[in-house]
Amino acid sequence: MEGNVCPKCGSTEIFNNECLKCGVLISKVRSSAPSVETTSQVSISFVSPGSVTQPPTAAGSGAVLQPVTPAKSASGFAVALKRSQTQTNLIGAVVLLLLIGGGYVAYQHFVAEASYYNGFYWNMHHRFALNFPEKVWRHMEKREEVSAIGYKDAIDGFFLGRNADNAEVLMVIWADRSDDVAPETFDEDSREAMLEWVTEKLHYRMLGSNAEYEITEMEDIRLDGNDGFVLQVDLKKNFDPLTARIYCAFFENYSYMMMFVGKEEYLAKNDEQIRSLMRTYNYREKLLM
Repeated sequence: MEGNVCPKCGSTEIFNNECLKCGVLISKVRSSAPSVETTSQVSISFVSPGSVTQPPTAAGSGAVLQPVTPAKSASGFAVALKRSQTQTNLIGAVVLLLLIGGGYVAYQHFVAEASYYNGFYWNMHHRFALNFPEKVWRHMEKREEVSAIGYKDAIDGFFLGRNADNAEVLMVIWADRSDDVAPETFDEDSREAMLEWVTEKLHYRMLGSNAEYEITEMEDIRLDGNDGFVLQVDLKKNFDPLTARIYCAFFENYSYMMMFVGKEEYLAKNDEQIRSLMRTYNYREKLLM
């Protein structure tokens, strides 16, 4: 213990406050020695992460080194996730548009192929028939399609080209039924009467179709064994100059006007196609006769 050791010589032989070895009074030596602080106090303080307001700057750069906090890390992850979702949605929308576009093109192709009329055609309601070559003429199957081409009272129609609105040649068909029976062969009087009836009908239909016209030629013709006419007409519709060839056929109490109309060069180009088709025309009450 400290009280049993001489502070001068370190001897432990001490009696009555006196070192028996060196004779020093123990209390006297201790009172004269300077006090020695044997322990040091170290001030330790805890600073929470949130209280750091100014991080140190990088040496020589002047840039502030920002500590990555959990809040900022989570925010950056959310932004990246949102950007990824936006890109995914955009890619999905583009793929969907491509699929829709491809489907529409395929549908248009299918409709175009299906609209071709090949072979024998019989209009059972108006009792006429035609024989169409393969993949040349397209048919307007619905009455509203026929009405949409803009010719008053047309009952049927075909066309050459991709669509009826921009066809090379339109075939517009009108049919009438009368109480009077048309003769198979015209005499002079019946020819004049039938020709007058045809011109009146044509005028009525062109007027109702908002078309200007002029008959430039008229020719007698035989259609399915009966007398008829072919009219050559200059026509203007929607300010477009057109040429028309109109076949007028008669059978008993039925009469037909079949008009082929288009630009003059297209009618000339398809002249043999038109004549070949009209050679197949026939009146038919029944499918099998």
